Formats: sequence, structure tokens, C-alpha cells
Amino acid sequence: MTPALNTLEIRLAALRRSGSHAVVHWLLAQLPGRGVFLNSCKPGENPYASCYRGDSVARPDGAFDLDGPPVDKDYLLYNYEDRELPAVFAEAFEAEHDRWLGSSGRRFDLLVLRDPWNNLASLLRWARGAVHPISLDSVAKAARLWKVYAREVLGETRYLRHTPTPVLYNRWVAEPAYRAELAGRLGIPFSDAGRDAVAPWGPATWGDSFDGFAYDGRAGEMPVLERFRWCADDPFYRDLFDREICDLAERIFGPIPGTAEIRA
Repeated sequence: MTPALNTLEIRLAALRRSGSHAVVHWLLAQLPGRGVFLNSCKPGENPYASCYRGDSVARPDGAFDLDGPPVDKDYLLYNYEDRELPAVFAEAFEAEHDRWLGSSGRRFDLLVLRDPWNNLASLLRWARGAVHPISLDSVAKAARLWKVYAREVLGETRYLRHTPTPVLYNRWVAEPAYRAELAGRLGIPFSDAGRDAVAPWGPATWGDSFDGFAYDGRAGEMPVLERFRWCADDPFYRDLFDREICDLAERIFGPIPGTAEIRA
């Protein structure tokens, strides 16, 4: 049997400002050996060709060229942001997988989900900020996509293909045991390195929507589960929370103190 080109392959889908890059940064600090992270890939295309090169990395630095053909590596990690799940996890991609990425020994599909109250608050902060603001329409689109992602986490849909692994960001932030369990499931050593770093990905690599890099080295102190308080009285924000999104959020995350009065 021909050895796999990638010992471990992790494909990750998430909404922007969901905390997924914090998870990615943590994963890169846990993963041993050499490998690559391909950031913000496009569905239906070769991840090496379609990723955002400014944020993609090869580890150790200079080990190989991302523009060259895929080479043997310990891990391949690549992500998709704000994408429709059927497009990310499509059969057409599977047909091209080995040609584009090479074969993999173990494959995992991760879906990172943050509660909608804080996820959408962080997006709205970005939309109303001064650094490459996104449109309010994109925030409304994220609210729709959040429901799709939530139904996948709940098992009501089956888009993820390879060892489907939901990652609840709220628990990932708060529970070291949850992070250790995730590392164990992926079969990688757990040191929890990288947990307190502010992930250096995002528009103009400014880090967190609210605090930038002010908490780098002590990210665990950031009030990432309290962001909704910044815009709790904002009419646009409040209108995002129909009964469906509220019900899905409570089924997954349980009641979040302070959010009940926001519900439409």
C-alpha cells in the first residue's frame, strides 16, 4: 500500500468571528511535525490554489513551498469561512481530493460553532468598525447560515463526511477538559499550548473584533461570551433573533444569562 501523503487531514468549516481561528491557532500549537494550514479556501477548488496566501502557513517555516506540489507531511489543516455546507463537503471535492491534496491516513471534518448571540455581536462590531468593515447584509446572511450549521451540529443534517466533529466554541473557551478531549479524538498530543494567544488571522490581521491584540498571551481573560452586551439594544441586532435561531441556540448551548430580553 502506498503511504499516505498527509498523516492527518483536518478540514474545518465555521462562520467568521466564531472563534474558529482561535481553535486553528491552538491546533497548530498542538500538532507535531511538519504541515500546512491553508486559510479561507473556496469550495469546489483546490485548497492550495484557492486559499488566502497571506494567512496560510507551512510549518516549520521554510520547510516547503506552498506553490509546489503536495509533499509528505504530518498534517494538513484547511478551513472554509461563511460557506454553504453542501458546497464545502461536496461529492465533487471527494472526486478530486487525492489529485489536489494527496491521500490522507486519517481525515476529520470539524465544524466550529459559537453561540449566535456573541458570534453575531462580533460580526456587527466588525461591520460598524473602521477596519475593512463588512456589510450589514453579510451579518444577516451569517444569521441564516448559523441555523444551517446548528442543524448539522444537532445531527439533523449529515453534510460532514469524515469523522464529523462538532466543536462548540463556548465549551472550548471555558473547559480545559473539553480541549483535551478534542485533542484525544484527533489523536494528537495535548499540551494546551496556544490557548492564551490571540489568533493572528482576520482582516488586516487585527485579531479580536473588540480588543485587537490587547489580550495576547492571556486570551483566556477576554470576555468572549459577553460580547452581546455591547449591542443588546441595537434594533438591527435584535431583529436577527427569530424564534428558530433562539430555539436552536438553547438546544445546543442552553440558556445564556442576559440574552432572554434580546429575543424578537
